[in-house]
Amino acid sequence: MLDRRIRRRWSPEPGPTDPGQAPPKLPHGCGRIAVEVDMPKKKPSSAKGPSRPASSPPSTRTGDACELPEVSRELTEVPSSRGPVMVDQGDLYELVGYSCRRAHTHVLGHAAACLAAYDLPPGWFTVLILLARNPGLSSRQLCQVLGVKPPNFVALAAAFESRGLIERRVNPQDRRSLGLYLTPSGRRLVKRVREDVLLAEREATSMLDDEERKTLLSLLRRVFERTPYDLAPMSEGEADA
Repeated sequence: MLDRRIRRRWSPEPGPTDPGQAPPKLPHGCGRIAVEVDMPKKKPSSAKGPSRPASSPPSTRTGDACELPEVSRELTEVPSSRGPVMVDQGDLYELVGYSCRRAHTHVLGHAAACLAAYDLPPGWFTVLILLARNPGLSSRQLCQVLGVKPPNFVALAAAFESRGLIERRVNPQDRRSLGLYLTPSGRRLVKRVREDVLLAEREATSMLDDEERKTLLSLLRRVFERTPYDLAPMSEGEADA
């Protein structure tokens, strides 16, 4: 149906004219009815045309690779249903962070298997060995050394105490704060676990001789020891941590 809208535009009808005079011409549109027809706007069709085939995933052919600066190719063989695929990790192998992460995953796997025999997560041994060498550290100081946030350490410290591995005592050098100390059970556990962890690390890095291992440790320390610890003064609320 057409939507018809009629708008009347009227002008006054002329008065009587003298005999013999032609009737005056009316202005265009006066005394007539102007009809305006509004045509309905055409709505976009909701009917879908023929569906287009979904675009195929990017090809893995060499010709589709990005043009990047040349680096030494480091190929890794990855199995697939159509046979082995060679993956180039050359760019990643030039990143220190990537190599450290891969090495950490490898070494940590050996250490985790060792610590599982004592029902200890890997992070627990780090805290226990620090307290064995540095009795009386506060939880805040431990967090600063390990680079973790204090709220994340609260649950860990509670787990240590529930297992009878550490205890809190007043620090004799600072009576305002509580220090963390290994219990006799904690000290015995650290002695046993330490030997097994060192052996697991030796196995994980068996591809290195003693001199190479020392060089690797020295280079890694040069990287992370350049980051200063946040040793800001403790507030009153943190003094008892």
